[in-house]
Amino acid sequence: ERAAEARRLTKVMSTVVNAETAARAKVCNMNGYQAGIDAMRKEMRASAAVAALKELARDIPLTHSGGPASVWLCFGVKGGGKVRGASFSPVACYINAITIDNRNATGWSNLANSDGGTVQGKAYDKKACAVMALSINENSAPGWNILGVLGGGEVNGSTVSQITCFERAVTAEPKTALYWRNLGSRGGGTVNGAAYGQFACYARAFALKPNDAL
Repeated sequence: ERAAEARRLTKVMSTVVNAETAARAKVCNMNGYQAGIDAMRKEMRASAAVAALKELARDIPLTHSGGPASVWLCFGVKGGGKVRGASFSPVACYINAITIDNRNATGWSNLANSDGGTVQGKAYDKKACAVMALSINENSAPGWNILGVLGGGEVNGSTVSQITCFERAVTAEPKTALYWRNLGSRGGGTVNGAAYGQFACYARAFALKPNDAL
């Protein structure tokens, strides 16, 4: 199984390297100094991430499909660490994952949980990261929960209330105690057509995780 994972990662790496070679050729043909510089910086960041992954992947098995970005996500969840002598915090790991795949909803929601960060030169705060996660995957339970904690916000052109955010989080992941607890903290709501009052939400949270204080 480990050998199969290594072969799959090698194949993905080859695809990324080929894409970088094409990007380099495109940069050389670009008109406009600043555009060329920006593209080159982006390519260099991706190259550095891929180089680090070659060593990183030896210690962290791929637990799900998704290519190198999933390895960085796994590394971030584990708390980060050193790769090729350089230290990577969880935030840095999530940023690397998003740099490789900016359509990675889990990377954005994890970055939101870490209070945000700067991705490809643009700063994203906690709410902006949650909105990015939800714009990619409207069923991102962590994204809805974070947006709810922040009071709600606009997703894909629609304003979503705090209670609706918590309702969406519970609907997406009904076995997560935190989401039920947060919905209960707002007096309850409707999940899959059924009404849950405050006590019912807290009861569900307690049943799922009895050791957590409400």
